[in-house]
Amino acid sequence: MPSWWMEQRRTGDASSSRARERMGGTQKKRTDRIRWKRSGEATWKKGTWTKIDRGEPTNRNKEQDRRLQWTHMSRRQQLACLGTILSPVVHLHKRALAEEWVVRDSLVVQTEEQADAEDAPHLIDYTKPGMFKASRLPLLEHTCASCFPKCVGDECLLKVLVTYPNTTGLEESYRPPFPLVILSTGFLVNAEQYASYAQHLASHGFVVIMYNKRESAASARDDVLCARFIHELIDWSCVDPSLKLLCDSDNVMLVGHSRGGKVSVLAAAQDQRVKAVCLIDPVDNTVYAPLGPGYPSAVAALADYSGVPRDTIVGERKQERNLEISFDRGPLAVAVVGGRLGGDCAPKTANYQKFYEASAAPAWEVALDDAGHFQFLDSKTIIQSSVCGDGPMGNAAARNIAKGVCAAWGDVMLRGHFDPSAVPNPAERQKKELALQERLDFAEKKMRAVLEHDVAGSGSRMSVRYRLA
Repeated sequence: MPSWWMEQRRTGDASSSRARERMGGTQKKRTDRIRWKRSGEATWKKGTWTKIDRGEPTNRNKEQDRRLQWTHMSRRQQLACLGTILSPVVHLHKRALAEEWVVRDSLVVQTEEQADAEDAPHLIDYTKPGMFKASRLPLLEHTCASCFPKCVGDECLLKVLVTYPNTTGLEESYRPPFPLVILSTGFLVNAEQYASYAQHLASHGFVVIMYNKRESAASARDDVLCARFIHELIDWSCVDPSLKLLCDSDNVMLVGHSRGGKVSVLAAAQDQRVKAVCLIDPVDNTVYAPLGPGYPSAVAALADYSGVPRDTIVGERKQERNLEISFDRGPLAVAVVGGRLGGDCAPKTANYQKFYEASAAPAWEVALDDAGHFQFLDSKTIIQSSVCGDGPMGNAAARNIAKGVCAAWGDVMLRGHFDPSAVPNPAERQKKELALQERLDFAEKKMRAVLEHDVAGSGSRMSVRYRLA
């Protein structure tokens, strides 16, 4: 026996410092091995656990860690990060990475908070989020009682998503009620695929109602019934305890994509509460939804209202004179944004151009030469991608321009009262036209800036035209 051990036994000091060090070291090794085993960092080799040396992390692992870190960030942290990563990102050549980091979660490519020196302070960049924080009410359900007997029971049930501006901490002048926007989806497209539109419009001071109806390809609801759903939602917003405090139901804009754009026009035709519509790549009657009972032509209704010869607009055989839905209202402001690469989903005989040409003033058209029909969605299903192809333009840029058009049109028509047709005095009408033209030109400038920053679709083109009087 060693002399130091015999001395410890004789004095009773069996737990000496040296013994404690030996026991502690053994326990630490055992703990490390358990941790390595559980994390997959160790392997059984030559009768003992040996830690695996993986070396430096690869670029692929770093990229996965960055994406994981981004998904765990709050919106405020993402905004802060964008200000630091924008300048190197504009040179990235990978489309997915550019959209992942630059425009994720409906954040626009432009991150400069200060306006250009030459920009007037009263003009707003609608391609960027507004001053309000967007909040959402819990999922609501409403049954369209006025739709009976065209639908019965659960067929009349609407699942409603409400996004509104959160005014916590703001001055009294920024409190509700806010103008109401009702967003109608394309055929068999879920409302959640337009969530960024609701957030963007709410940030600019609008209460946005999106809804899902119960239908399938085998049991589709006709266009007249879908227009009735929109009327019902406007009526419901006047009496619901939550909505009547948030929104101004007499100051409404309808937003619709694809078939939802056509339905929005039909709903606005006979409702004076609707002051404006913003149509995102709308589609009128096609071979998939031909003209017939329950499926009237929205373009023909617009042309009949504005006095434009319908045969020259629709481009098909002569339509019958008695329309199932005709306009019975005052002026309607129409904004249209569309992609020229709609293909069979949005054929040229029934696409966004026909809606603009059939509209009376004021009307505004923004055409994206390199965008497809479903590139305006936040996300697409495999079926949607296979049925309607994409153009070279980036999805994020197409969305941001469409959101900017809707926010700008709603602001100038619902809140700014820049509709020249509503002013009888010629001098005052001219002032309104100049003010509206200034705002539309500024909005076009900012949308072209979005195209310049579009990494995915470098060189994409956009054309704009409007009719003010």
